[in-house]
Amino acid sequence: MGYPRAFLRALALALALALALALALALALALALAPWLGPKAVCPGVLRSGSRAAPSRRRARAP
Repeated sequence: MGYPRAFLRALALALALALALALALALALALALAPWLGPKAVCPGVLRSGSRAAPSRRRARAP
């Protein structure tokens, strides 16, 4: 005739805790691997100086 309400509440709590733990582990792993991924993979704008990227030297020289 269906599950008791306490069982469903415990099941929902267990699923929520498992999801929170998985998200915390994923965040910790991403932060731990950030130095090996390189700054461009984590934050693409980190290598830019100011608001605009510096012009490339190849384009600045005339052919």
